[in-house]
Amino acid sequence: MIQNYESLSNSRLSDLGSLLSGAPKKVLGEVRLFDLIMTGDTLLVHVHGIYCFYDRYGITCLYVGKVEGPQFIERVPAHLSPSEGSWFNQFMRGMKGEYASFDIAALVARQCMLVIIPMPLPFVARAELILIERLNPRLNKKRSKSGYNGSAYDMTVFGEILQNAAEFEQLNKA
Repeated sequence: MIQNYESLSNSRLSDLGSLLSGAPKKVLGEVRLFDLIMTGDTLLVHVHGIYCFYDRYGITCLYVGKVEGPQFIERVPAHLSPSEGSWFNQFMRGMKGEYASFDIAALVARQCMLVIIPMPLPFVARAELILIERLNPRLNKKRSKSGYNGSAYDMTVFGEILQNAAEFEQLNKA
C-alpha cells in the first residue's frame, strides 16, 4: 500500500502511470484504521504525501489527493463517507455520480484500491497537480495546470521538478 517516493523521484514523467499501476496497493474494504497510522515499521502520523484511489484491478486511477496538514488517517476515511452533507468526500460523491446511489457506490468503492506515497511537504502540492494531469483520474475536479503535461515533458525527471519547484517557492517567500 506504500509506494516509496524515492523510487518515483528518479522516474521520468512518462513512466509515472505504469509505475503507480504496478505499485503495491490495498483493497479499500480491507484497509484497517491502523494501516493508516503505521505500515510495517513506517509510522504515517505527521507524514505528508499523496494518496491515490484505483479501480478494483489497481490499473486505472480514479482519484488523486494530498495530505499537507491532516494525517492520512484523517483524510482517507473522510473520502468514504456516504453522505451528501459530508465535508470531504469527493471520492464517494464522484462514485455516487457514476452509480446513482451511495449504497451501490459504497459496494463498488469497497473493491477499489489505495496507494499512499509519503514525501517531503514542500513537494506535495506540485506532485498532486502533476499526478492529476498525468494519471487523469476521472473523479478529480479539473484544476490549474502544473505546466508539465504533454509529450514535451515526458523525459523530465519527477523528483527534479519537485525539488526545483520547492526551491523556487522558498526563494519567493524570502
